Amino acid sequence: MFTGVLMLSFLVAVVRGGSFGRMARHPFPRAEWLVVGLIVQMLPAFAPRLGLPGLVAWGPYLHLLSYLPLAYFLMGNRRKPGIMTIALGMMLNLLPITANGGKMPVSAAALQAAGLPDWVEALAAGHATHTLINETTGLAFLGDVLYLPRQYPLAAAISIGDIVLAIGIFVLIQHLMLREPAAQ
Repeated sequence: MFTGVLMLSFLVAVVRGGSFGRMARHPFPRAEWLVVGLIVQMLPAFAPRLGLPGLVAWGPYLHLLSYLPLAYFLMGNRRKPGIMTIALGMMLNLLPITANGGKMPVSAAALQAAGLPDWVEALAAGHATHTLINETTGLAFLGDVLYLPRQYPLAAAISIGDIVLAIGIFVLIQHLMLREPAAQ
């Protein structure tokens, strides 16, 4: 989903007269913490391909841990338009992840509707950072219960937090590409 959000955000900004050069001139304090957080969050998914299958068992802990450097980055950039919306979306995702032992709950019905039935089987077999919603799932309504339909090129099960994050990313990219950074 976020690939589509980024592509749409860039396209709209360019159509509106924005530029990547202008975006590159904006300072981003603590940017290295964004990179660290994203790597830690994605590591369990890529661990088997990297020859580190034992790392998958640490997936829930790494998933939770990844939010610390991400939050540190966001707080260092909180004055930029869209950042606090991104932080809210992140918090809306962190709540069900925390309530479910480090795993984001996912609706089997949303996966089916998105045209992703293989994911239902994969999650039922066990996954490092996601789990199927069942009767014991905490805060299931904040999990991936919505979906982008299979007609969408990047179909997916998504959460309310993902939608809020997407709005924040869109606002941030519009600001960065359309406005010169303030004089320091």
